[in-house]
Amino acid sequence: MPYRPRNPREALISTGEASLETGIEQPTITSWCRTGKLKCWVTPGGHYRLRLSDLQNFIEANYVWYDDEFED
Repeated sequence: MPYRPRNPREALISTGEASLETGIEQPTITSWCRTGKLKCWVTPGGHYRLRLSDLQNFIEANYVWYDDEFED
């Protein structure tokens, strides 16, 4: 059964898109997904998808540094 976000306005994004939004390297985000540190979903093709809000919450909760230039 495909995942449907609780808030349909908040789409799932790829790790590449998450990297562009935050300035955090894509392999780092992928590693967090693979190890279960970050809530992600796996597509049938094996790619990770996540909500940007989940990544932002993870960053804040774990004191992860990222480039302020990427903040809205």
